Amino acid sequence: MPLAAVFLDLGNTLLCERIPRAAIYSEEARRHGLRIAPEEMAGRMTRAHAELPRELEGSFRYTDAWFRAFQRHIFAAEGLAPAQFDALSDRLFARFED
Repeated sequence: MPLAAVFLDLGNTLLCERIPRAAIYSEEARRHGLRIAPEEMAGRMTRAHAELPRELEGSFRYTDAWFRAFQRHIFAAEGLAPAQFDALSDRLFARFED
């Protein structure tokens, strides 16, 4: 049978982040006037990961659409206007794509 696909798990498998994800999320939140300590952010991220389903509106876990929902879940209590959330989310995506 010919090879149909190859999946690579980059996060903490092939590549390790210099700055922990929770610290990156916390730093970007501060840029938008939100004060969420990295430790609190880590807790929010853990809860969001556990609470969100593997498939969300046709998007599987770790796709861009799933990560946007993950970010919304983390920042939902902050009352960000849609434009503010979009700007924050865009910055997070840009940092991780870099």
